[in-house]
Amino acid sequence: MTWKTLTEMLAHRAEVYPDRLFVRFLKRGEVVASCSYLQAWERASQWATLFIGHGVQRGEGVIVALPHSD
Repeated sequence: MTWKTLTEMLAHRAEVYPDRLFVRFLKRGEVVASCSYLQAWERASQWATLFIGHGVQRGEGVIVALPHSD
């Protein structure tokens, strides 16, 4: 299957493989957190809702700056 956007891929995978691993976060080679496709989709939806609430329109770019952790 071919997707045009990351959003399309994530939505599909969250529906078909909700509990499958999407990403694993490492700190010094040790797993400190992981996220399933469904969890990633839910978080992306929360971000989208936040952006819409602040007036961001479809197709507009955004920058998210998060603190670096060691």
